[in-house]
Amino acid sequence: MYPAPKLLHYCCAFVAAAVITTTGDAQETRQHLYVESTPFNRVVVLDNRIDTIKVYTAHSGKYPPESLKWQNVAYEMEQHITKTLSTVPMGNTTLLVNIEQLRVSNRWGGYIMFLAGVFSQTENGRYRKIITINAHYAMDKDIDDVLKPLAIDLVDAATVYTDPAYSSFIEKAQEKHVFTSSSSLSNQGKFKSFIQDTQLVRYSGDSTTVTLEEIDLNARTTWAEYPAIKDSSSRYGVYNTFEDFKNNMPVHVVVPMQYNIEDSTYRFIAPKKGRNLLYPSPWAVCDSNGLYIRIFKNKYLKAEERNNTFCFHVPATLPDMYALLSIEQNGSSTSRETTLGEYNSIADDLIISAFAGAIKSAKKALEDKKIAADGMKQDYRECFIDMYCGDIIYE
Repeated sequence: MYPAPKLLHYCCAFVAAAVITTTGDAQETRQHLYVESTPFNRVVVLDNRIDTIKVYTAHSGKYPPESLKWQNVAYEMEQHITKTLSTVPMGNTTLLVNIEQLRVSNRWGGYIMFLAGVFSQTENGRYRKIITINAHYAMDKDIDDVLKPLAIDLVDAATVYTDPAYSSFIEKAQEKHVFTSSSSLSNQGKFKSFIQDTQLVRYSGDSTTVTLEEIDLNARTTWAEYPAIKDSSSRYGVYNTFEDFKNNMPVHVVVPMQYNIEDSTYRFIAPKKGRNLLYPSPWAVCDSNGLYIRIFKNKYLKAEERNNTFCFHVPATLPDMYALLSIEQNGSSTSRETTLGEYNSIADDLIISAFAGAIKSAKKALEDKKIAADGMKQDYRECFIDMYCGDIIYE
């Protein structure tokens, strides 16, 4: 069904620990399932990521960019989940996993994002969605070190949301009530914490069944159903977060945008209430002239809808997108809150901003200056938005 796994190809260093995180703190690495039985005995994995090979790009500012690539992720994940299932008594149901994300963000870094829809096969050969799992794992160059804890989390979550024996337990645990003991759990206290994390596991609750063909859709086809794409006619105002943008939920206000002819960017003029800014650094802004997406501090570029996402071009007046992200991850992008003044180019802004924070060293400022200078000569300028999470993908 799948080709034999190939060797990993990577060119950058990772830490060698794989632990699950949710919104911040990491949970301890687990070696075993919480559940002591499962209704599943077989797994099918679909890989519908926007890029099924590249997992990570190191934004060091060095050219050419270095990337970590994993081959045959669906096959490898099937192997790990199958092995995990075999550690407890199994039923006779097929588990289906549809991968939407398994990579490190270009903008935030720090962890591997895993996003997948998890389905249970029904008697008529169709599938019912059980959960969406949205987990973070520590970066690691070795795919096995990431997929082992991932498989354990996935089987645990899929099992308790499928097996009727757990229904009472889940209901009470999610409501954060005291719950009765369950003989099918090996460590109830920790498992309760695991199930209560609704950002990690979202229960579908939908009894509708679908075919394999209806699940096996590429990322752009899935994005076509998002309100940001589907309801574009009503787009106008300020989008404070990417989730607001994805769900097409703007704050409908007049949004003055100021064009800087020197660096070809736009600046958002935030309205004030007293001394406070009403909409500081919104993710995107839309006015009668078009849509603008923030790329750095208060710098916006005009974007257009294309291929079920939003695309923009980084002009030659700026460092390329790889350089901008490298400077952002190097720390200068968050070094200040106060205005230092207006500069003729974003390259100058990036360089000078490194001096604003007292903790910024001269060495880091020189690093940013070199990255910005190198980036002016490079061509990673065609960009689009990953509509799963709001990340910037560049080509």
